[in-house]
Amino acid sequence: MRKPIHALFTLITAIAFLLLSCEKEDNEHLLTVKGHVYDYTTGKPIQGVDMTCELIEFIPWANYNYLDEQYETTTKDGAFKFQFKKPGNEQYRFQIIGPSHQNYISQGTSNWGYQFDNETSKAKFYLYPKGKIRVQLIKKDTTTSNTIVCKIKAVFEVPFVEPTYPSLPGYNELVELHSPEVRVKSGEPFWVDAKAYGMSDIELEIFEIVNGRQVLRETKNITVKNNQLIKQGITQVELSF
Repeated sequence: MRKPIHALFTLITAIAFLLLSCEKEDNEHLLTVKGHVYDYTTGKPIQGVDMTCELIEFIPWANYNYLDEQYETTTKDGAFKFQFKKPGNEQYRFQIIGPSHQNYISQGTSNWGYQFDNETSKAKFYLYPKGKIRVQLIKKDTTTSNTIVCKIKAVFEVPFVEPTYPSLPGYNELVELHSPEVRVKSGEPFWVDAKAYGMSDIELEIFEIVNGRQVLRETKNITVKNNQLIKQGITQVELSF
């Protein structure tokens, strides 16, 4: 009775050894890109960041050859991981597109390309949270009942931050954010929220709906000079109509 048991144990051991050998062999033919995404202002990891990674064959003095593409969303600790099968012994680069999150500014880290130094490469990204400035519009003539429409555009610069590769050239990237338009009846007090970051130029376009058409009545410009994330009280803006 012991011989069959011994034979079974030997068979299981052999199968396990083969599986481990295959796994090791497969891992030797994988290209891995992994890293984390953090909040620039707090240093904490960001969950739910959508990322796209492209594997590109690097051909000197020629066009790039796109080989594969994968999608990932960061975990609770801000981690992401992409794995590609290695087609051959040529040089490869990976390109990160995004990272994007509804509460963060994705520009500034929108497109990175790095060459594989070995089978595993690491990357670290920092995203800037979208700030908010609250503006109260005060209309001079409150007797009309037409609908007022306010459209907001914020323009500001996002500093370059990607500490994993400090040798890359740093630059500030100009970003433009548009907030959803606000509609209220003329004469009603109302506030608008502009999304921005740091030192920002905020442009307010105020329209009045007359006979079903939007008529531009006034354009207001506000400059906010906060060095970091914009979180301030209500800014009052008086309209001339």
